[in-house]
Amino acid sequence: MLFCFTFCSLVSAERVIELPDILRAEQLVICHNRLYVADQVTMYIYSLDDFKLIKKFGKRGEGPKEFMQQISGVFEGKDFILISSQNKASFYTPDGEFIKEHKAKSGIFSGFYQVAGKNYVGVSAVTDVGVMYFGIFLYDQNFKSIKELARYKFVEKGKFNFLNMLRMISFFTYKDKIYMAGEKGFTINILDSNAKLLNTITRDYKPRKITAKDKEDIKELFKRGVPSEQWAVLKDRIVFDETYPPVFFIQVADEIIYVSTWKKKDDLNELFLYKLDGSFVAQKFIKVLLRPGDAIRPYPITFYKGKIFQLIEDEDDEIWKLHITELK
Repeated sequence: MLFCFTFCSLVSAERVIELPDILRAEQLVICHNRLYVADQVTMYIYSLDDFKLIKKFGKRGEGPKEFMQQISGVFEGKDFILISSQNKASFYTPDGEFIKEHKAKSGIFSGFYQVAGKNYVGVSAVTDVGVMYFGIFLYDQNFKSIKELARYKFVEKGKFNFLNMLRMISFFTYKDKIYMAGEKGFTINILDSNAKLLNTITRDYKPRKITAKDKEDIKELFKRGVPSEQWAVLKDRIVFDETYPPVFFIQVADEIIYVSTWKKKDDLNELFLYKLDGSFVAQKFIKVLLRPGDAIRPYPITFYKGKIFQLIEDEDDEIWKLHITELK
């Protein structure tokens, strides 16, 4: 394999767009010449030409046009968008008109649904012999499980492997293909919409070690998410691997596979670019801002036409701003 290393930082001028409607952004997606922002259980649709608000909709609930818990993902279909929330997949036109919805019937949690041809890929909690896993599954048009693609251990004998939760979203669908991180090492498997393996991207890779400070930061994040009485029980039950997973996140856009890792160079995150056939393009280092006080979750980020789009809350004026920067 030919390795061509390109080290760069984002030093070019960036464009900043204020989106004052947003209160707490969770997801950012660009498709159908629109920018979609998931804000808890509310969807915002903006024009990609002038960033004017096209439509706002959504509220918490279990009925039609409602979302269960916060929206976990927005994904592109041929002539629709798929909005995924806990145990529910909701279908809308690109302009936000309701089409239909599907409620999951299995597991205590299902979600992160993405379109794969006529099928779907998503996540569901699985319990097997007293061990709780997060499994990645291929579903048919009726969201019936066809095949389990991967599973990651989350709870065993009262112990929580918190970082394995990150692995459950290490996949991305694009043009009827599934791009998914392997369960071991730096591996990206490319599958068709029926989960047939087409190609595998691999590279020699030494993952980033988890330090004592990393563990404390992650525990602090976990602590903020549960009531104090629960934390008293859970604080000694979080376990860690020796290293971070090789893959931080995968995205595919404009015929390029973007694979971010947990490694850093100074204050920049490592990013690998590949063509859809798996051939290597470049290694870059980019600025990926994490949420304040959050050890693992970045602000919403996506790639589009050679640019990085990241939605960041300005702590001074409390306005969410879209930062658009050329990927050099």
